[in-house]
Amino acid sequence: MGYPLTGVLAQGAGISGAYWFGAAVTMAALLTALAVVPAPRNRPVSAIDVPGAVLFALPVTALILATSEGGNWGWTSPATLTAGCTALLVGAAWAWYETRTEHPLVDLRQLRIRPVLSAHVTVLLAGIGMYLLLSVSTRMIQAPSTTGGLDKSAVVAGLLMLPQALGSLAAGWITRRLGMWLPARWTLPLAGVVMMSAMALFALWRHSLPGLVAAMLLAGIGIGIIFSTAPGLIVENTSSDQRGSALGFNQVFRYVGYGFGSVLTAVVLESRTPHGSPYPDDSGYVVAALAGVVIWLLVAVVSGVTGLRRPVQASPGEKT
Repeated sequence: MGYPLTGVLAQGAGISGAYWFGAAVTMAALLTALAVVPAPRNRPVSAIDVPGAVLFALPVTALILATSEGGNWGWTSPATLTAGCTALLVGAAWAWYETRTEHPLVDLRQLRIRPVLSAHVTVLLAGIGMYLLLSVSTRMIQAPSTTGGLDKSAVVAGLLMLPQALGSLAAGWITRRLGMWLPARWTLPLAGVVMMSAMALFALWRHSLPGLVAAMLLAGIGIGIIFSTAPGLIVENTSSDQRGSALGFNQVFRYVGYGFGSVLTAVVLESRTPHGSPYPDDSGYVVAALAGVVIWLLVAVVSGVTGLRRPVQASPGEKT
């Protein structure tokens, strides 16, 4: 319900009103969790890896800054190159630190387990591809018809996201059915193919509301399969004392993907925006859709190559 509600708020109270409402809901959720979620008992207390969190945030921020502002600064400008080099150097320092601290933010040794690596990389790429589609579609729906858009309101743009939510809900049932006849290692590659079809459908029928509804429904199914399958890969291939860290890191990868998906959308559409116009021409949406097809092809290939399972070794004292 967040998508149509955001559209109503954005149209009635402006973008800032939608953000303030989101902040209020988030605060209410936090206070509710503090009130009703029980504190863990009989669990050893470990230090929070604050340096690791800071070292992880810095390269991600620098990389997003370089990709989002590279078009304005120039891709070979000192500012862009500095931000890119900062991301690489600090990222390397973070990886070095995480392998040597006693209580790391995430145990990077888990990445040697192929299904865990598959879950992380797939979710990162899926976050990019998902937000690319969401950002492009909402932008195009509200753009004037003279620029290739549908000239609809923010409320309509929000309502058009509902099929994606419904598809995500249906994905759980579909995933269980797939498990009856499809080997588990092919679930994520199949989801990548479904998302490629959704992007192709968007490119072909982007000027038709029924076509957009079909594309969003298909996208919801594909992304729902991925986000419901990836945690299972982690749980089945990590020991109990590492699952919380690995699942949390998987969520971080998802939201980093969201950030890069938004940046990629802006870069692609800006490259197809005529000088002096606030809107990209119609070809911008096609280029964005083709970029999405490439990303989802990567999802299918990477998850297929890295998704081989191996039994996890139980930690001492853990029942198998």
